[in-house]
Amino acid sequence: MLRRLPAKSEPMENVFARLEEYTKDDIKVKGGRLFTYLYDSGLEELARINDIYVKFLNRNAMDYHAFPSTLRLENEVVAMIGSLLNGDEKVTGNFTTGGTESILIAVKAARDQFLEKRGSGAPTPEIVIPVTAHPAFRKAAEYLRMKPVLIPVSSQSYLVEPETIRNAISDKTAIVISSAPNFPYGGIDPIEKIAEIASENKVWLHVDACVGGLILPFLDKIGVPVKKWDFSVPGVSSISVDLHKYGYTPKGSSVILYRNKDLRKYQLYVNADWPGYPMSNIGVQSTKSSAPLAASWAVLNYLGEEGYLNLARRTVSAKEQIVKGITSLGYRIVGEAETTIFAFTSDSIDIFEVGAKLKEKGWFLQVQPGSSEMGMPPSLHLNSSPVHDKVAPDFIEDLSEITESLKSRHPRTLDQIMKEVGAGNGKIDGPKLIEVLTSEDSPLNKNKNLLYELIRYLPSEIVEKAFLEMVNSDFSSSVE
Repeated sequence: MLRRLPAKSEPMENVFARLEEYTKDDIKVKGGRLFTYLYDSGLEELARINDIYVKFLNRNAMDYHAFPSTLRLENEVVAMIGSLLNGDEKVTGNFTTGGTESILIAVKAARDQFLEKRGSGAPTPEIVIPVTAHPAFRKAAEYLRMKPVLIPVSSQSYLVEPETIRNAISDKTAIVISSAPNFPYGGIDPIEKIAEIASENKVWLHVDACVGGLILPFLDKIGVPVKKWDFSVPGVSSISVDLHKYGYTPKGSSVILYRNKDLRKYQLYVNADWPGYPMSNIGVQSTKSSAPLAASWAVLNYLGEEGYLNLARRTVSAKEQIVKGITSLGYRIVGEAETTIFAFTSDSIDIFEVGAKLKEKGWFLQVQPGSSEMGMPPSLHLNSSPVHDKVAPDFIEDLSEITESLKSRHPRTLDQIMKEVGAGNGKIDGPKLIEVLTSEDSPLNKNKNLLYELIRYLPSEIVEKAFLEMVNSDFSSSVE
């Protein structure tokens, strides 16, 4: 039925009790058993940041004239991250709500610069995107009416090959994308070589360091080899960095950085063509709470370089323990796991069943269906956090037990999957599969492993259409 606004006020204790009931099935974020959705420092002291968050909750960061503290906080956060990424005094940027907004406004800036240079009659701007780059870039292309030019990656390393970038660039290219690292496999693209090609062609190069921006600089300092990827590389135009990942700040915290203000100005939106006050926005939002900004500033100052170095050491220790344990059990790391996020797979055991069994034991990993079309295997993805250095032995012990129990459980073939879900005998029928995927009575609703296995074999357009229908149905004003 339709949920209506209560006719009378409700006691606050009742409201809290109901919220507690609503969250009973949520993933538990404490205890180090979560390898996705959260980057956990394990530091109880950071809970005090909640007080700062609340203090700034209703300060509107849109109007820094009314709240000058927000301007100072933002400039200081940007300066700290810019200097960490080897920027000089010309590097500038802004605080955003997350990686997607950072990416969206960087792509907008590159597009608008391209259109300004080309003038009237400019072609549809193109964005060169490796298939391992975050989907936020394709989302930006769709929102901004740009043409995505998708390029393959190496079948061994899953990294971009520079010559593939060179061949994809044309006179319509507005921006080239690279990752430090890519999210699925944790590998860093060869950004120095890509930057040379971008510079030769006078094309904007964006580095997506949403995951790596606040761990890679510290890995380098503790002796873990890291490719050059930041503003020390000539030709890098902009970099996106999420603070709520390895910066350990509250969710909704990211930074977009530009080499100079001349590039950043294309990001801004200004409008005086209405009877109200002149409107100027640095990002997608207008009104926005300064709570994530103030909390991020506090975390950066509290931890400092010393704190981040200590957390990086613990994160590397956790990753090394887990990788050693995983490979000793016969699993294979996918691609080049150069950083502290990685994925593993198996050529003999159903990896989706492994993920399901781990979940039963309270461990949560990100399931990656992979793509038979692209030649990318199904895998389980982990982001290592400092808190995992203490629970790594328990994780490997549970994984060992699960592996032994599943030795006779081989991955299903496409024919087997199609028969099990009632979608025919291996022939991919788009409308039929969408019907099966979206049906409330589908066995896929009871067995997520079947869903992941099916996705691996299906063309992306079928999956996208089905998920559009499923998500559209999930968000409804009619609730129980």
